[in-house]
Amino acid sequence: YEVFAEDVDLSLEERVTELRDAVAIYWYERESGPVTVQISARMGDREQARLVAQELGHRFVKASVQMRMAEAKATLDFLADSEAELQVALTALQSRYAAFQRANTGKAKGKEELAQAEMASLSQAIVQIDRDRVAFERELELEGGDSSSEKAHEISDLLITLADQRKMLVHRREDLAESMAVAPELMAEIQGYESSLTRLQADLTAASSLRARAEMGYELEARRQSERLVVTNPAALSVKPVIDIRGMMVAFGAACSAMLAVLAAFALELRHPILRTPSQMQRMTGRIPLVTVPYVEMDQQRIAKWWDGLLKRSA
Repeated sequence: YEVFAEDVDLSLEERVTELRDAVAIYWYERESGPVTVQISARMGDREQARLVAQELGHRFVKASVQMRMAEAKATLDFLADSEAELQVALTALQSRYAAFQRANTGKAKGKEELAQAEMASLSQAIVQIDRDRVAFERELELEGGDSSSEKAHEISDLLITLADQRKMLVHRREDLAESMAVAPELMAEIQGYESSLTRLQADLTAASSLRARAEMGYELEARRQSERLVVTNPAALSVKPVIDIRGMMVAFGAACSAMLAVLAAFALELRHPILRTPSQMQRMTGRIPLVTVPYVEMDQQRIAKWWDGLLKRSA
């Protein structure tokens, strides 16, 4: 637009400074409603000012779109990288947990199978003893409660023997169950793995949600369906100059009036010269004055007293 084309002596940096001083951007924010941006340019030619303001408006809109696109893309890339890192960390943790389970399961696999088989046989033996006890108790009831008979004594001895056998089998089963229990340090490590897996899965879910929202925002920015800047009022020609020169005109008029007053006083002095000092009298007449009466400033009260005394003396 040939801005500052007449200033051929200006360097590029100086022209940039001049352009910054000539351009103003005003940002109006409201509590409700869109934000308004006003761009104005002050140039020697009003058509050139309109073209510069229009070009700056278009570039401002373009820069805003590019900035929003760049921010949306940077956010999307950051969230996608975070999601990928969490996925890699989760996969690695799952692999370590699986290897840990295989290692600890392989060591105690044979022992665990034997213990389970023994516990099954013990449970069956306990169930059989309970059945036998029920059968003997019914047989004892059929005897009519006669504890003096020989058969009743045999049944009672058998019941006591079965009770002792059942107690021994129950203790053995409890010992096997304790031996099959997981060691405390092993259980703590398993719980650590599981809590880490739960936390990573929650973080991965949150990252996936944020990444999906960022993708939607980027697509909206690409389609220009989200918030954006538009030119509502194109740059127009200025009706009157931007700079108000009324103050300058008043100052110029006051300065001219003062100069004219001084010139008028000087002209009157030349037309009617007055001798005010002894040096002027000596220069104009060539005679030296013998007496000089000084001028004394007096206030109003002293002047009034002096005037009253003069009137009394004259009366």
